[in-house]
Amino acid sequence: MTDVSDTVLEDLLATATDATLLLSLDGRIVASNENARGLLAPVRSELTGLGLAEIGRGPLARICRLVEAAMKSDAPVTECDVVFGVAACKLTVSRGEAHWVVRIRDETEPLSNLYRMRDAEAEKDEIRAMMLTAFNNIAVAVVAMDPGGKPIYVNRFARRFVGDLVERAEPENFCRAVGLFDEGGTALLASGLRPLPRALRGETVLNQRLVLRNAITQQSLRVDANAAPFHGREGRIAGAIGWFYVEDKRIGEAGHDPADIVRPMATG
Repeated sequence: MTDVSDTVLEDLLATATDATLLLSLDGRIVASNENARGLLAPVRSELTGLGLAEIGRGPLARICRLVEAAMKSDAPVTECDVVFGVAACKLTVSRGEAHWVVRIRDETEPLSNLYRMRDAEAEKDEIRAMMLTAFNNIAVAVVAMDPGGKPIYVNRFARRFVGDLVERAEPENFCRAVGLFDEGGTALLASGLRPLPRALRGETVLNQRLVLRNAITQQSLRVDANAAPFHGREGRIAGAIGWFYVEDKRIGEAGHDPADIVRPMATG
């Protein structure tokens, strides 16, 4: 039975991913695994029989003090943060019937990966903020939609002309609400011909000539519409972006800021 128990103990220690020590009740090392020997005393070939005080110097001093305090107070330690050299570790100390078990988990690589992910996210946020600033300061109307056709971004230039109508309009009444007409300006643009929904179906729309009409003043602007889908990591369409060039004069007139034509509709 003893041989079986020894074999089980050796197997448990050998397969443990944490650095693991088995201590007698008087604080001497009864058994240890390779991870523990490599972390705590790499110059020693064997730790069995040593007391904590014999290895508890330098970077190990705090770890050994925590273990000794747990044994003295008969209180376990769970996932305590400790630093060993450049390694960030978690210390767990628990008592069995005849021994104390000490586990030290090296968290350096997971933490390093976490910090790298946070740095990458911070960089993405910075790039996103720069892009939004750029989009808000160009003289082109920019609108982005999610796969369901819901607007997720409308830049400042677009809002000069249609305010929040893009977000408020129901999809089936979009052209009427915004005042979007076909190139001739005589008929509302058919829903199947709208640039952004076409892009959500996978099309790239270039130089589609449209007319934007103010429902209050009935004055109109010509619009050069463009749209394209953008894809997610799996290659599926994740949304669409449209960019619209607005002519700098009213149809049949000249010398006016085009925003003057639709401002009553946008702000009313």
